Amino acid sequence: MSESEKMPYKATKLIGARVLVFAPHPDDEIFGCGGALALLCDQNAAVEIHICSDGALGGIQQGGLDLAQCRRLESQKALAALEIETKASLNFWNFADRGLAQEARLPQAIRVALSRFNPDLVFAPSLMEAHPDHLAVAIAVFECWQSAPKDHSYELYMYEIGRPVEANCLVDISAVMNRKRKAMQSFESQLAERDYLGVIEGLNRYRSYTLGGGVVAAEAFFSLPKSSLIPPGRSVGSVAHLTKLLPASMRNELADLGH
Repeated sequence: MSESEKMPYKATKLIGARVLVFAPHPDDEIFGCGGALALLCDQNAAVEIHICSDGALGGIQQGGLDLAQCRRLESQKALAALEIETKASLNFWNFADRGLAQEARLPQAIRVALSRFNPDLVFAPSLMEAHPDHLAVAIAVFECWQSAPKDHSYELYMYEIGRPVEANCLVDISAVMNRKRKAMQSFESQLAERDYLGVIEGLNRYRSYTLGGGVVAAEAFFSLPKSSLIPPGRSVGSVAHLTKLLPASMRNELADLGH
């Protein structure tokens, strides 16, 4: 087992002034890394969140709105519940739900957001996610990370939602778990379909296991450091030479997808 695949026994304190988040659907930004975002905003970080799809295929409509409108409002409400609405901005790309793997505009939209905002930290789904939209965003962000120029490099934190990640970074969110819980309660269209609140709370509680009795909730990530690793002449999108940086589970996922 490599160092990157060992479970941490100490929480990581995230530090960053400019934080960029890529969420496949409205709610992923809170379920996956809402606690980390609350902690970073409490340190006066500027946060920009990009929600890639309209979320029109998931959940139960609320309040007479169509589902895409409903989910947009829920994400806005969640930022207020998390108490970060003055430090975080939301951007909705409105690509088709469950269509991100076929969305030709997605990689360029991600590159533009990265170049314009020039973040210190970036959050995106992990390469272990099972949902095709999650995986499409994960691959696109990873390929941008591995080709970033030195003056635009950033730390990448891959979060977990639908499938546990092989974590090399645990963030203690005990102090802000109540805020995250309130934010998750904002997604009424999703909670009407399934108890996602209970699922994510259970996951965050479980992730505190190795951090000692004083920690009651944690978010897990697979983190990659700032890097600019594309050799001269190698095209963007070829990730084979970087697989050694990933845990075996992620290497296998990329191999199965032909990357």
